Amino acid sequence: MRILMSSTHFSGHLLPLLTYADAFRRRGHEVLVSAPQSVAPTLTKADFAHAASNFPTPQEMAPAMAALDAANAEEALIVGARDCFLRQFARAALPSLQQTIADWRPDFILRESFEFAALAAAERADIPHARVSVHSNQHEAGISAHLIDPLDQFRRTCGLPGDGGASLRAEPIFTAFPAFLDGSAEAVGWRAPFRSREPNTPTPPSKAPPAWAPRDGESLIYITFGTVSGSSERAKATYRAALEAASALPVRALLTTGPVMDPKALGPIPSNVSVETFVPQAEIFPFASAVVCHGGSGSLIGGFAAGLPVVVAPIFADQPANARSVDAARLGVAVFDREASGLRAAMQRVLVDAEIRSNALDMARQIAALPTRDDAVDAMLAGV
Repeated sequence: MRILMSSTHFSGHLLPLLTYADAFRRRGHEVLVSAPQSVAPTLTKADFAHAASNFPTPQEMAPAMAALDAANAEEALIVGARDCFLRQFARAALPSLQQTIADWRPDFILRESFEFAALAAAERADIPHARVSVHSNQHEAGISAHLIDPLDQFRRTCGLPGDGGASLRAEPIFTAFPAFLDGSAEAVGWRAPFRSREPNTPTPPSKAPPAWAPRDGESLIYITFGTVSGSSERAKATYRAALEAASALPVRALLTTGPVMDPKALGPIPSNVSVETFVPQAEIFPFASAVVCHGGSGSLIGGFAAGLPVVVAPIFADQPANARSVDAARLGVAVFDREASGLRAAMQRVLVDAEIRSNALDMARQIAALPTRDDAVDAMLAGV
């Protein structure tokens, strides 16, 4: 079968989709990814065919970005989803995506949950479709209430009648989020999601321990705030607070900055901390005792799958809700002020709190028992 994947350009949106693409490819299906040209290097490295979708110009994005900058934290979630992802990204992508569908004639379309052009284009072409959640379904269900009218307007641009959100409610949902993070999206009429575990990434062959590895029984704290946290003063302050917190503890720490933040902008690095632009999580987790992160899906779910307790210092999107859920489930500690003292206390706690550490190991067992990505693609195609 021909499987068309559709994504925006953010790595946190594209990469979860590609784990399903891998599963489709392993099972002999032909895969094509529709996404902006900026993701071409990622797709080339993963050896996936790419149909470039259009993306709005900076001038076209300017009004939405101005509204986003002026919004408070809660309003920004709605403005970002409605004005950026739906009214700008989806509007720009729709013509090229529809052309790809007409030329390639896919049998099934799988989109990441904030790529809305594929939702309308699949229905217009009468092609079965599903979505992969890139945030918790609790968060996405809440945001969707503010998208009904603009989504109906968008549907009309490609010849579909408004449906009051029926297409969102009827669409099959696939996710890697554990149930405790998802809340009850079904309460707003969405379908119950199919949960599957992230594929195991092979650990590299044994070699000399990396320079950042702990020594002589030390604990290693892995600190990450995502690959696209930016280089704003707020982001720098968060990194510096984490460095200061770790410097006062008898631990080793590894901080990864991502490609945007210049490590030199962080100032002096404590002697017990190593800073890298990027290290694959699969290489870090076997050495780590805890994770400090912003509550994004990659670091959060990856840490849980490795049985590690987490300190969550949320920044945006569903991260504050994730932080509260983690704290309530006693799988880690939420820190909302991101001051060094609070981060240091949270780091200390997750290293020694027996209940938190036991719960984290139990969560790893629960994730390991979930269906595989192969099971998920079988479920997707069962009705096609």
